[in-house]
Amino acid sequence: MRTNEFRIIEEMYLSLHVILVIILLNEAFPLYASAGSTFVKVFAILFAIYVAFKVIYHFMNNTYDGDLDNRSNNTLMTIIDGLFFLMFIVINIRGSYYFIHFYFLFQVLQSIRFATGGSLFFTIYTTLLYLSTEIFYDINNINYGNVFSTIVILFVTNYIIKFSLGDIKNLGLERHELYNELKDKNEELSRLANTDYLTSLANHQSFYSLYEGMKNAKPMSLALFDIDNFKNINDTYGHLVGDVILKELSSILKRHVRSSDFPARYGGEEFAVIFPNTNLKDAIKVCERIRESVENHVFDSGENKIKITISVGVDSMETLDCREENDLEFINDVDSLLYRAKKEGKNKVVSPCI
Repeated sequence: MRTNEFRIIEEMYLSLHVILVIILLNEAFPLYASAGSTFVKVFAILFAIYVAFKVIYHFMNNTYDGDLDNRSNNTLMTIIDGLFFLMFIVINIRGSYYFIHFYFLFQVLQSIRFATGGSLFFTIYTTLLYLSTEIFYDINNINYGNVFSTIVILFVTNYIIKFSLGDIKNLGLERHELYNELKDKNEELSRLANTDYLTSLANHQSFYSLYEGMKNAKPMSLALFDIDNFKNINDTYGHLVGDVILKELSSILKRHVRSSDFPARYGGEEFAVIFPNTNLKDAIKVCERIRESVENHVFDSGENKIKITISVGVDSMETLDCREENDLEFINDVDSLLYRAKKEGKNKVVSPCI
C-alpha cells in the first residue's frame, strides 16, 4: 500500500471522528430540545477540540513513511480514541441511542491503520470496550447470545482483515521486487550502452556526453592518448595480445587520475581523459606521469613481455578565451596536438605551451 492510500484510510478514520463530534454536539446542545447535562456539554467540547487538533495535525504533517508495517501512528492516542468512543456510546445510551456499529467501524479502521501486526490487539481492545458498554447498559439483563455473536463477528472481521492485508502486503512485496529487478536491468543496460566492453572505461558516445556536460566548467582540460606503433604489436603478437595491452593501459589510466576525472576509450588504441576544474599546467603533470608509467611498465600477455610507449596531446578550455574557435574545434585541436606528438618522435606529451 502506498502513502496516498494510507492518507485515505486516515481521512476515513478522521471522518468517523467528525461524525461522532456532530452527533455528540447535537446531543449536548440540541436545537429543539432542552440542553444536555453539564457533563455531556464539557465532554462534547473537549472531544471537539481533540478531533480538531487531530485533523489539523493530519493535514499539516505526513504521518506515514509508505511502509505497511512501519507507520508512525501513535498507539496511545488511538487507545484514547477508543475511550472517547466508549464515552460517546455510553452518553448516547442514556438518550436511548445505541451506536454499536461504530465499534465495528472503529475496529476495521484501526486494524487497517496498524496493519496485520496490530489487528488482533485492536480487536481485543474493541471487544473490551463493547463489553464495558454492555455491562454499563444493564448488567442484570445482558443478552449473552447477542454478546457472544457480536464478539465472534469482531474476531471474524479481524481474521478477514488480517488475511486480506497479508495478501495485499505480499502483492506489494512482489511488485516491489519486480520493480527493483526491472530497475537493476535498466541500470545494467544503461551501463553497457555507455561502457567499453574491453576496458570497462566510458565509450566514445559516453565521452561526448560527459564532454558536453562539462565543457563550460572552466578550467577544464582534455588529453588524448595514443599507443605508439600499436598496429605493429597486433601484426606481431596478434589481436589477443593487443587486447591485453589495452586492458592494462586502461588500468594505468585509472590509477593515475582522480575520482572526479573521466577516462574513456576514444576509439581503437586511443584514449581520452577529461580533467574538470584543472588548468593546463596540472593536466600536463598528470599526463607526464601517465606517459612515464606506461614507458616503464612491462605488459605481460603470458607468453610475451612487451614494453610500449604512448603519445599525448593535451590542452585546456581556458586557452579558448584567447582564440577564435568553438568547443568542438577544441577537440580537433587536442587531436592535432596528439598528431604532432607522434610526428615529432612519439613517446611525448605535447601542449600549446610546448
